[in-house]
Amino acid sequence: MRRYILIALVLIVIWLGLSVARQASQLVGVQDRIEADKEKLAQLQKQEADLKSEKEKRQTEVFIEEEARSKLNKARPGESVVVLPGEKKVDESNLKKEKPVPNWQKWVSLFREG
Repeated sequence: MRRYILIALVLIVIWLGLSVARQASQLVGVQDRIEADKEKLAQLQKQEADLKSEKEKRQTEVFIEEEARSKLNKARPGESVVVLPGEKKVDESNLKKEKPVPNWQKWVSLFREG
C-alpha cells in the first residue's frame, strides 16, 4: 500500500513540475512579447512626433511660400520669375523600349551561368 502511495506522490510531483515549467515558459514568452510591443510603441510614438513636427512645419507661411516659389514658379506682387536653363530632361517616350525577357529565359540563363 505504501508503494502505491509513493508512486502516486511521485507522479503528482512530476505533474506539478511539468505544469510549473509550462507556465514559466509561457510567462517568458509573454514577457518577450511585451518587450517587443514596448519597442514598437516607442518607435510609433517617435514616428508620430516626427510627423506632427513635419505637419506643423508644412503649415507655416514660410514653407508654403518657399514651395510656391520653387515648385510652382510663383512670385510676390512686383517681382518677376526668372527661369534659368538647367539640365536637359530626357523624354522617356523617345527612349528605345526594351522587350521584357520572359521568366523562363531568365531561369535558363541563370542555370547556364552557374
